[in-house]
Amino acid sequence: TDEEISQLEGACSRLVYQAAAHADAGDYAAFGDLFTLDGELVRPDGTSLHGPAAIVDSYSQRPVHRQTRHVISHPLFSKISSIECHATSLVTLWACDNRAAAGPLGRPVLQPLVLGEFEDWFRFENSGWRISRRVARFLMHTPDFP
Repeated sequence: TDEEISQLEGACSRLVYQAAAHADAGDYAAFGDLFTLDGELVRPDGTSLHGPAAIVDSYSQRPVHRQTRHVISHPLFSKISSIECHATSLVTLWACDNRAAAGPLGRPVLQPLVLGEFEDWFRFENSGWRISRRVARFLMHTPDFP
């Protein structure tokens, strides 16, 4: 029914937003928990991470001074069933060095502004909806900053 589809989309949309919030907060264990046990994350460089432990390990290698904010569009859903679905979301990625002093406008951005997308596959399991596969891609960027 339309109500069931709306609930499914809401649950999976929350996963997309929670993933961004956990990654930005540096809570990589919570980020990894959003994936199925056989989940896969394909990074923009093509590196494929298999399972929550590998995802957590990879993200934990990020420099602790790198602060990010992922601005996520509303996911566009397709291929919806009661146990699986697919969605694509646009992502604008901002990053800075959190060691820099924040001025009236915050901290300066240290990389080009990047537009990308998350292509997510979701699966319903005993514990609820989880991300079973995520492919992250960069689509375009601003010129490098001086």
